[in-house]
Amino acid sequence: MQVSQARSLYARAPYIGPELEVPMAVLCGFVNNGRLDAVVAGLNATGVQVVKCVLTPDNARWNVITLQRELRKEQEAITAAGPDMSNSSN
Repeated sequence: MQVSQARSLYARAPYIGPELEVPMAVLCGFVNNGRLDAVVAGLNATGVQVVKCVLTPDNARWNVITLQRELRKEQEAITAAGPDMSNSSN
């Protein structure tokens, strides 16, 4: 899915629903030029937990509650798999 398609989708479907379990920011449109890594490094330095994921045609349609739930499940699975897996996404 193109970034412009995702932006269009989100513009048509704003989230209205229960509060999130934890604060969340969704960043989209970073290119592989190090800008995202710089943002992540800055957030990590301040103690903010950062979870990176890939925008797909499926998850682009999820609301923020579903996105947060799925990311939490994935993070729990990575943590349960041990230290070798928990560092593989960085």
